[in-house]
Amino acid sequence: MPEIPPELGKAGIELWEQVTDDITFSDPRELIALEQACLLADDLKRLRCELTDSPLVVKGSTGQPVETPLLGAIRNAVSLQAKLLGSIAITV
Repeated sequence: MPEIPPELGKAGIELWEQVTDDITFSDPRELIALEQACLLADDLKRLRCELTDSPLVVKGSTGQPVETPLLGAIRNAVSLQAKLLGSIAITV
C-alpha cells in the first residue's frame, strides 16, 4: 500500500485507504490523481459542515434569492473528484 500523504485529513485518509486496499498502481500519475481526490474529500467534508449551519438560499448581488455558493462548490468538487477517481486504472 502506498504511503498516506501527510497533508490528508480524516476523510482523505479514509478514501486513500479504501482505494489503495489490495490495488496495484501501474502509473505514478494515478497516485497523484488519488491524492488530489483525497484532498477533495477533505474539502467536501469541510464544505458540507459549513453548509449545515448555512441557509440554502441567500441574497444575490441585487437582493434576489439565490442558492448558496456552497452548493455550487460542493457540486464542482464532487464532479472533479469523480473525474480524478475515474482516471485511475485499477488493477487488482
